Amino acid sequence: MEMRKSENQQIEMRTSRVQPNENVEKVKGSLQAYWNYLLRYLKKPTEAFRRAEGEFIFDVVTLALFALFIGIVNYALKSSHDSATLSFVSIVSDTFFFIAFGMLIVLISLYLINKFLGAELTLKTLTGIYGTQLIPLLALSLLTFVLILIKSVVIGNVLLLAIVLYAIFVLPLYLLTRLLATTSSNLDPHYSFISYLILFTLLFSFYLRVILDKGLGDIFGRLTF
Repeated sequence: MEMRKSENQQIEMRTSRVQPNENVEKVKGSLQAYWNYLLRYLKKPTEAFRRAEGEFIFDVVTLALFALFIGIVNYALKSSHDSATLSFVSIVSDTFFFIAFGMLIVLISLYLINKFLGAELTLKTLTGIYGTQLIPLLALSLLTFVLILIKSVVIGNVLLLAIVLYAIFVLPLYLLTRLLATTSSNLDPHYSFISYLILFTLLFSFYLRVILDKGLGDIFGRLTF
């Protein structure tokens, strides 16, 4: 009986060792798949318009990483300007949510205007297209972080501002132009373009007004750009 118990214990120990290894392999596989995803769209961002299915999770991760990286770069930039003790969590989280809500407004605006285009693109598809187009900006944000670390603060500040403006204001216009050029529209493309500008401006202005009305105006003091 004792021998059987010891054998069972050994089997249980082996099983417990195998299970974590399987989990580690799954994580490695997911990371490798995401790395391949990044490389593919970094080389050819326009492939997003002919993208594969089953990449939505990667798209959401990319959007989150972009907002997070901008927050970290913003903290590094603020630290280079201010010798006082700064709250890493406060600056990064405020920047993260500011960028995240900005991107959400972009997606909502594109989706609503898309309804007039007749392209029948879902919010999930638009999220994928928009997310993959941000991959080159991820690489650029890492370069900006390195520049700030080596005290190239002016260049880093300019790059950070350019990245944010491009991601929130310029890139959506490029995507809208591509969609207008490749899909039949129930609305004249010129008016679709104007409609997006009006809708985005209204939503973004309302978002800024909510921040100010809620007494969160000091968030802009923590946003270098």
